[in-house]
Amino acid sequence: MSISPKLANSTPDGEWAERHDKLRIRIDVIRRLMEVDDYQLKFVVSRPEDIGEIRDIVSHTRAEADKVILMPDGTDPVRLRGKAVWIAGLCKVEGFRYGPRLHVDIWGDRRGVQFTAATAGPRPRPATSRATSAPAYAR
Repeated sequence: MSISPKLANSTPDGEWAERHDKLRIRIDVIRRLMEVDDYQLKFVVSRPEDIGEIRDIVSHTRAEADKVILMPDGTDPVRLRGKAVWIAGLCKVEGFRYGPRLHVDIWGDRRGVQFTAATAGPRPRPATSRATSAPAYAR
């Protein structure tokens, strides 16, 4: 199960800010989810200062470091690559994993991109042996 606690960097401006801050982190709920299934905690990181809040949540939930993923915030591939360097460095120091925003690298800042067989291009053919025409996996 992928659990994505919202950090303070996710608080919206305006009328929803107070409600968002009140409900965004529920340690009891996160712990319960971690108990019922294999989990990963995925944090969207905006700035180096976010690591303090991440450490606090990881400590209070008693999450295993190798089940924590840090992902850069953003929708621009160039800016994401810039953040990737220092976020990957944090991951190495903390024992966390790094999660790229692959969808941004592939499609950019587009919403609702659908992947279908028609848009996937040609399918690779199974490898065959010279001695037989059966695919290698069928022998």
